[in-house]
Amino acid sequence: MLFVSRHSMELWLKVAISAASRGAKQPTGHKLMDLWEELMGVLYEVPPPSVQDAFAKVVCPVVDSIHQHDAAGDRFRYTTNSTSAPYRSTEADWDEVFRAHWLVVGYCDAIVTEMNEREIAWTGRVAT
Repeated sequence: MLFVSRHSMELWLKVAISAASRGAKQPTGHKLMDLWEELMGVLYEVPPPSVQDAFAKVVCPVVDSIHQHDAAGDRFRYTTNSTSAPYRSTEADWDEVFRAHWLVVGYCDAIVTEMNEREIAWTGRVAT
């Protein structure tokens, strides 16, 4: 369940980056903080008003916390690392996992929605 939540956050960050860059950037990699920083960089290139301000300050520590627990996206997925050393057991507060997922995915969805609305305003059609 932790892997699915984390992977969902990763995918939504990638979708938000693509939407905010109008398809110019197709992000790769699995490190949440790298993706977050890429998203913030793309958003700062978008004319205001943007969804990056106050809500980003709430979401950033959540992304960082998940990243600290599973930087490469494999700890929650596998029982051992690439050298076959076992990962420490992970205990989770499921309410907090749900909250973290909701915040990150909700933020990214807001970005995608805003970018689609802007695309309609600029071109009269939805971005593909």
